[in-house]
Amino acid sequence: MGSITPALFDGLLKKFYTPRKLESMLFKDFPLLMAVEKLSNAGGSSFEQPVMNGANTKRSADYATAYAGTAPAVAARFSLPYVQDYALSEIDGKVFAESNVNLGSYMKVFQQQTDASMRALRKSYAMKLYRTGTGSVCQLAATANTASSIVALANPADTYCFEIGDVVQASTADGGTLRGGEVTIADIDPSAGTLTCTGVYNSTITQGTASDFLYLKGDASNNSTAVVIPGLLAWSPATTAALSTTFNGVLRSTDRRRLAGLYFPNTQAYPIDEQIQNAITGLVANGATPNAAFLNPVDHLALVKVAGNKVMRQQGGTAQIGFQAVDFISSNGTIPCYPDPACPAGKAFVVDTTGLVLVSMGNIAEPMKQGDATAVQKKPGSDSYYVAFGGYPTFAVERPGQCIATVEL
Repeated sequence: MGSITPALFDGLLKKFYTPRKLESMLFKDFPLLMAVEKLSNAGGSSFEQPVMNGANTKRSADYATAYAGTAPAVAARFSLPYVQDYALSEIDGKVFAESNVNLGSYMKVFQQQTDASMRALRKSYAMKLYRTGTGSVCQLAATANTASSIVALANPADTYCFEIGDVVQASTADGGTLRGGEVTIADIDPSAGTLTCTGVYNSTITQGTASDFLYLKGDASNNSTAVVIPGLLAWSPATTAALSTTFNGVLRSTDRRRLAGLYFPNTQAYPIDEQIQNAITGLVANGATPNAAFLNPVDHLALVKVAGNKVMRQQGGTAQIGFQAVDFISSNGTIPCYPDPACPAGKAFVVDTTGLVLVSMGNIAEPMKQGDATAVQKKPGSDSYYVAFGGYPTFAVERPGQCIATVEL
């Protein structure tokens, strides 16, 4: 009798899969996004954020001087347009039917796809809450070899911004005119800080060069019209030049101390903990009450290492190594520092979260309906179904000069 082989019984054997749950490796925790206040069901064509930024200057110990003094405007109003963000879950009709009962797969595929779409929207919001509002997410390294399909990022940690299959556009200046062409991300190497494109970068992207700013397709500003929310770097820009340009109806250079967040460059090469302390002290001196700091996990680790050398330890007993959190004992009490993968590397943000508001028409993110139709839609001319998720948000800072300090590390 011949030997019994698995091939002889392939038609009889069942496929076995784990009874455990399907684990997700998608990003879930975004500390800043969770910390900011959410204001849903707003209306109008824009969200108006007034700011009281000065006291009447007609004051003096001499009455005549006070009488003759000038009284400049003591309030400003930021007029913030709502923008939009979308994510679609689409599934083939046959696959939908095959997976529609629990015995058919690990979980219902449509449920998995819609969950992934909601997580994609959360990641999009979390990233944009930190950035300039131009739509750019990061920058190529100054030494990037653009005559290759593999390009290096200025900060390796910013590979977090991308997913396999993302379509990417580029410009030479942040918010500048887009170069022609686009690339698709085929591979991501977080340890090397590189992206692999489906073609040679500087030929697929017209005349692409090192230090280009990168955008996920559709997110770039259009003729100076923002299509994504203005994040912390828009309210507290890492350059004084930005203050001389009107920002949502306000010329912030007229009172940069209060109409814009504070900016702390690191021209003296201070250690990371001293830079954050400088920002905390600067905000407190400006009348602020900061209550949190946010850093990229790579920078947070650097902070932990520095803090580890400065922690006082008791003699004897059992040695314990590690941190639950990094707290600063500052002039405003204890301020926790949170690692947030959505935060751009190389920068920290010291904030008063009570003055940050994520506003939206309707909910921040929800299934989009067509009239009274159900959320699940049949795709015309195709055997597939889809659910569209979206939101119409904007981001407001109630007291810019007292709510944000941008810190170069």
